[in-house]
Amino acid sequence: MLNGQYAQFDSGYSPGLIDTMDFDTLRAQLDSGVQNEATRAINAESDLITKYLCHSTGYEPASVCTP
Repeated sequence: MLNGQYAQFDSGYSPGLIDTMDFDTLRAQLDSGVQNEATRAINAESDLITKYLCHSTGYEPASVCTP
């Protein structure tokens, strides 16, 4: 639950996307901007959570919530 406004019950993507991946490899892919099914799913989920957080805080801080 986020600020009494949003609730999510799962990760938003299939765990099978990252089930066999090594954590350090996946993190390196995310850090370097590699585009594959797993990194796109994780980044999309991250964007959605950020959107919900920004909405619930009145789009503050602007450094995070301003596109």
